[in-house]
Amino acid sequence: RKDGLFAATAGNEEASLLTHAVKAQGGLQINAVVENDGYIELQLTDEAGNILPNYTKRIAAVDEFALKVFDSLPENSFRIKIKIKNATKYLLHFKKKLCKS
Repeated sequence: RKDGLFAATAGNEEASLLTHAVKAQGGLQINAVVENDGYIELQLTDEAGNILPNYTKRIAAVDEFALKVFDSLPENSFRIKIKIKNATKYLLHFKKKLCKS
């Protein structure tokens, strides 16, 4: 979408998505609802799709606004790979100062 806003929902079957390359500063936060038997896994990759070291996080059983995913982001362009099961990802946003830990 032009404004970059979209939601992603998955049920019992895992779904995934991969963004275009982005360049951002600060940290990454997510707004999400994850059921007790679900998860959202976020990985940052290089432009070729290789997972970057120390940039994988799995979130389970949460209903949270502005949940911290990563405190800092890579200096170079990266892609965001998301795996989701029994959960809804509402928004990813980049923050210079994260408000939750």
